[in-house]
Amino acid sequence: MAYASASLRRLETIGNATVGIGRYAEATLLGSGLPLKLPDVIKGFNWLTYEGGKFSTSRRRGIFTDAALDLLPADTWRWWLAANAPEGSDSDFTVERFVDGVNKDLADTFGNLVNRCLSFAASAFGGTVPAGGQPGPAEQALVERLDLELAALCRHHDGLALRKAAASVRSVWKTANAYVAEAAPWSVLKHDRDRAAVLTRTALNLVRLSATVAWPFIPRAASLVLRCLGEDADPPTWISDGPTAIAALPAGRTLSVPPPLFPKITAASLAAPRSPAPAPGGACA
Repeated sequence: MAYASASLRRLETIGNATVGIGRYAEATLLGSGLPLKLPDVIKGFNWLTYEGGKFSTSRRRGIFTDAALDLLPADTWRWWLAANAPEGSDSDFTVERFVDGVNKDLADTFGNLVNRCLSFAASAFGGTVPAGGQPGPAEQALVERLDLELAALCRHHDGLALRKAAASVRSVWKTANAYVAEAAPWSVLKHDRDRAAVLTRTALNLVRLSATVAWPFIPRAASLVLRCLGEDADPPTWISDGPTAIAALPAGRTLSVPPPLFPKITAASLAAPRSPAPAPGGACA
């Protein structure tokens, strides 16, 4: 409960079954006569179902927080639940959908981007952000695309649209991967070191951007990546435009390579609880 304040913006979230209770609570606040802060925004959700039916604690139908955190880190669950939030309609959790989404988004898209960019910088440029060269047409096209994607992401965050915001984060990750794959700095390095430096520097900045936009959803992994890039702000400073996104890291900064962020999971690994995953460590911890 908070008292009214011009600087305070209050958000209230409610589930499908608690709309009436929420309205009763607001009526109670109004009736109290106290200068209490009423919600500025009320965010509602539909049902999250489990394998086609309702979750049930009494019947132990579903995966619940105590067991979920023994199975996988919180980032994994937080990402999938945000990316599949039951906002416009009900959303159904199945083990197969969960495994597929986590592997594609976190392991193959985000995790792969981080690993290959930082590993390449470590081997080709001594584990530092390389200097040299000037951005070209490919980087200008990248900036223009990032401007659009970051503007869309901010709109979705402002509108409290979790699924759309997660989709925009995923789009930034895919744009970063596409740039790195097409630029192929490992091939360019063989004949043009300055151009390879531009490509690698841009790729490392894309890793920074990818971790920054991911922080609201996967803060543990995103913070680890940012520490590996020499960033210590937690939460990180937001990036809202393309030019800043590809030029934030100073040349010469020392980098570290993190351990695998999100190892692939299988349906079998969710069949029974196991010991909690160890905290990410390595040179960046």
